[in-house]
Amino acid sequence: MARLLPTGIASAGAPGGRGASDGGSAGALGCATVYFAAPEAPLPGSAIWLEGGAAGEGREAPVVSHAVTLTEVAPEYATASAVHGRHLLAATAVGEGAELDDETLVRRAESDVRAMRAAGRFGAMPALTPVAVERVPYAQFAQPPGARARRTPASLGMPGLWRASETAHSSSLEGAARGGALAAAAILAGAH
Repeated sequence: MARLLPTGIASAGAPGGRGASDGGSAGALGCATVYFAAPEAPLPGSAIWLEGGAAGEGREAPVVSHAVTLTEVAPEYATASAVHGRHLLAATAVGEGAELDDETLVRRAESDVRAMRAAGRFGAMPALTPVAVERVPYAQFAQPPGARARRTPASLGMPGLWRASETAHSSSLEGAARGGALAAAAILAGAH
């Protein structure tokens, strides 16, 4: 029977863990997600909005890499009795932006979300109420130029032991899914 070796957060470069591309925690990136409540969907649609703006015209450089109105994707997250509004938005900063203090991060995230909405031409932004800031200090392992050449294989060279991990592709949710698919394919192919 094949055994999968989970790597979880330790593979993302947590202290004592080993990142895929740098051999450890050096260069690991943290993330911080600011959650906002609103009376209507701040960023309409069931999609992840990517921040592609730049500093200029009185705007600081963006810190949010992506945002999503969670209640547009999963309406069950909305409640009729919500104190600050029925919609919940998550805006995530990765790397340096995630290291900002809560007050600055919330202010900058709100500015970025407003810019995203304006770019979508959805009219005035509804009132946003910050409800939480969640931080993951070791969200991604470092992926400097050349990291692709150092990806780990699914096979660990020991019969029946496989790695299903983002380290086989990229440090992301997509990378984790692809790493799992690569491990499954290797198991089915009978590779060692």
